[in-house]
Amino acid sequence: CIMVTVMLISEGVEVRRRMSTGKSALYAYVRDFWNIVDWFNIVAGYILIVFFIRVVILAGNLKEEALLFEEPITEANQEQAQTFVDDMETLMMATLDLRRMGSVQPVSLMLRLFKAYSAQPRLAMVTATIGKGA
Repeated sequence: CIMVTVMLISEGVEVRRRMSTGKSALYAYVRDFWNIVDWFNIVAGYILIVFFIRVVILAGNLKEEALLFEEPITEANQEQAQTFVDDMETLMMATLDLRRMGSVQPVSLMLRLFKAYSAQPRLAMVTATIGKGA
């Protein structure tokens, strides 16, 4: 959470600096592929945090519900059992969403490394090739 916020502040400062120099500088910033990668990384990071918090809350609610669950299942607690199964299904779908987003984040972080490579002349050829390919 802290690292994503640091990236947000860093990119926000860069946008503000570009806005103060004029529209053409801001336009050049927006057109730069690596800045788009940075903003995607920031958004993906916050989405991942939200998904994680959602899974933790759903798991806590399910734990409380399981402690209150009466066994064996009878006509009287059929609705309680169905609610438990529905909540378990919701937790599993939320976990799947978290895993999917978690698989996107490392790729975006790797792309962010290529931006750092562009500062070195020999490695800049690699990033320029990737940028032209995108």
